[in-house]
Amino acid sequence: MGLMMHVDGDGFIDLCTIFPYLGSKISSDCTDDADIDNRIMQASKMFSYLRKKVLRSKRITNATKKLLYESYVIHPTLRQRALAAQRGVAR
Repeated sequence: MGLMMHVDGDGFIDLCTIFPYLGSKISSDCTDDADIDNRIMQASKMFSYLRKKVLRSKRITNATKKLLYESYVIHPTLRQRALAAQRGVAR
C-alpha cells in the first residue's frame, strides 16, 4: 500500500507517485519528465540494437535500414515531442 491521506469522516484516499493519464505517466509533481526520459531511453536502446544488428549489416539495403531507423527510433520520438508540444511542454 502506498501513501494514505485522511479525508473527512473515516475515509482514506490512496496516494500514488506516478499515474497514467492519456497515454503518459504523470508524477506526483504533475510533470511527465520521468515518462519522457523513459521514452528517450527506450529509443536509445532501440538505436543501439539497430546499430549492432541492422545498420552494420551488408546484406540489408540502405533503403531498408532507413525505413527501420525511421520506424523504430525517429517516429516514436517525434510522436512524444508532438504530444509534449500539444500540452505546452518545451523539451
